[in-house]
Amino acid sequence: HKKALAFYEKCLEITVRAVGEDHPEVAKTYKNMGLVYWGMEVHETALECYQKDLDITTRAVGEEHMDVAATRMNMGVVYKSQGRYDEALVLYQQSLQTTIRLMGHRHRAVAATYRNIG
Repeated sequence: HKKALAFYEKCLEITVRAVGEDHPEVAKTYKNMGLVYWGMEVHETALECYQKDLDITTRAVGEEHMDVAATRMNMGVVYKSQGRYDEALVLYQQSLQTTIRLMGHRHRAVAATYRNIG
């Protein structure tokens, strides 16, 4: 995990220098870092990374985008693993609503959201 984070930190440094802080590629790096921190059970840092991802992605593509829904889902997973069920549920519901609007009721991401809520 620590090697992965070192590579992501280097990636983040280079990407920010190349395209600026508000670029979707920067958001993707934060998302990947959040996944690593979540895997290490460093939940607060994972949430910080996901929040940066969400902020950048929302500014870049708006609220109605699958990347925004996916990040909210990831944040919900972290909250759920911490036992913060009310906060997780809010994010799952936001993710679910966006996914249904964009992809319809039969998309696999909708099923994944229902699985996480359950």
